[in-house]
Amino acid sequence: MESNTIFWKVKYGFFLRIIQIGDMPVKYNSWGSISSIGYLNITYGFFGRIIQIGDMPVEYNFWGSISSIGYLNITYGFFGRIIEIGDMPIRYGFWGPVSIIGNMKITYGFFGRIIEITIPRVSAPVNGSLSPKQIAALIAIFVQNEKIKRRRRD
Repeated sequence: MESNTIFWKVKYGFFLRIIQIGDMPVKYNSWGSISSIGYLNITYGFFGRIIQIGDMPVEYNFWGSISSIGYLNITYGFFGRIIEIGDMPIRYGFWGPVSIIGNMKITYGFFGRIIEITIPRVSAPVNGSLSPKQIAALIAIFVQNEKIKRRRRD
């Protein structure tokens, strides 16, 4: 019997960096920033900002937050947290990290590390990998999480 959901395990490597999401390798550039997830390349501009994900340009608003990725507009809530990416609502867990992006469920392990991403089988692309839209949404959340970590350190 086939399950109605697809699971992508998230693997970590040296320095506790994500090295694989399901069957998609995560590669890093010489500065330690993600350079690709699966077949989607990530391009950086000045000041280390992401300017392109695959063929989707990344736009920023006045405050330096991502305002859109390709055709996906990003909506922020009252506290500056992302509440919607395109047509995908974002839900936060009790302790604060993102728990749901559209129909993707994110499971966390020790120290707040993502350990698994789950999606209904009917929403998964034919090849069983995340779609460019889903990868772009994950990257937007990663960027938001990094900003939050930096604010806490300062």
